[in-house]
Amino acid sequence: MSTEETKKAETTPMILGMGNPLLDISANVPMELITRYGVELNSAALAEEKHMPVYKELVESYEPDYIAGGATQNTIRVAQWM
Repeated sequence: MSTEETKKAETTPMILGMGNPLLDISANVPMELITRYGVELNSAALAEEKHMPVYKELVESYEPDYIAGGATQNTIRVAQWM
């Protein structure tokens, strides 16, 4: 690393985030699937044993989006936009 690169690295602000990562899974599904697994609309649910089959069903029957998240990651993501 050159002297100029070292000086830049020493003066560049850094943020360290430590937390528990989460993976959000989002998909458009019929109301029947939501009712069957006892999930409430517009809420978060911690997965229980009764929810385990939904993952395979989502992948096989729908087009889920996987979104990395969690409070720490979301905070760092916003901080990098600033």
